[in-house]
Amino acid sequence: MSIDYTGARVASLEELAPGKFHSPTILATLSLAELGDILPIGQPEKLGATGYSFRPATIGTQKRLGQLSSDRKIQNFPGRLNAHTLALALATLGGEDMPAKRAAAAMAVGALTVGDVLTLIFSWHLSQNPDGLALQGLGCPACGLDFSTVRVDLSGLEVHRLEPGAPSPVATVHLVDGFPFAKMGQVDRVYIRPGRWLETFGKLTLDQWANNGLCTEAILRSAIEGISVGDGERRPVRLPPGALDDLTRRDADVISEAIATIEGGPTLVVDVDCPNCATEVTAPLDWRRLGFS
Repeated sequence: MSIDYTGARVASLEELAPGKFHSPTILATLSLAELGDILPIGQPEKLGATGYSFRPATIGTQKRLGQLSSDRKIQNFPGRLNAHTLALALATLGGEDMPAKRAAAAMAVGALTVGDVLTLIFSWHLSQNPDGLALQGLGCPACGLDFSTVRVDLSGLEVHRLEPGAPSPVATVHLVDGFPFAKMGQVDRVYIRPGRWLETFGKLTLDQWANNGLCTEAILRSAIEGISVGDGERRPVRLPPGALDDLTRRDADVISEAIATIEGGPTLVVDVDCPNCATEVTAPLDWRRLGFS
C-alpha cells in the first residue's frame, strides 16, 4: 500500500503550477514489525534500505543512558539528546559498527533523515517494551474519563518506506507568493529532500518547541536544498536563519505537504481504546518526552 497524498501533488512537472508540487517518490506503508531492522530511507551516501542493530539491554547501557540526562550540552536539546541516546543504543548502522566515541556516533545518527531517526526511536522502544509503551495523560472525549496510563503495542505502528532501489526522494514545489532571498530576487520554486536530523532539530531547545514558527523554519530550512528565481535555473542553497521570515503560511503549508510526501518514517499517532467505554482515542507519540533510560 502507498501513501495517498492528494492535496497539492501533481503527476508531472508539466502540470506544476503555483501552490502545487511534483515528486516522483512513492513510499510504501507497512508496520514497524514488518519493516524490521531496516531504515525507511537510509544513510545519505547509501540511499535505500539500510540495516541496523541495537546493543543488548544491559545494566551498563542503562547507566550510560541515564547519565545523559545530566549532560548540560545536550539535556535541554531533544534532538541532540535523542542522537546521543541512539548512539549508545545502536551496535551497528548500515552494516558497520558504530564509532567508539559517542560524539562521532551521535553525528552518524544525526546525519540520518528525520524519518529514519524517528523510526529508530520507536524501534528501540518496541525492543525494550514488549508489554507495550506506556502513554500517560490521556482522556476520553466520549465519557470524560482521564486514564493515567495506557500501554500501546508499537509493532503495528505505521511506517512509510522508500522501496529498495528507488531513486532518491525529492520534490519540486511551485510557490504561490514566493519570498525574497539575498540579492537573487523573488524565489518562486524550491527543491527539497528529506531533512537531516541534527540539521533540523539539533539547535532547538525544549522551550523553543513551543514556538511553532521556529519549529516550522527549522524543518523547512533543513529540507530545502535548492531554489529558482523565475528563470527556471536551479541553484543549490543552504538557507541561513531568517531567510524564510517572509514566507507566507500557504507557501509553508505546501512545502510541508511535499516534505511529508517524501520524508518517510512513522506516523506519530496511535489509536487506543478507552478502558471505560471502549471509545477509540487518538494519542500523539511525542518522541521528545519518551526518554530512553
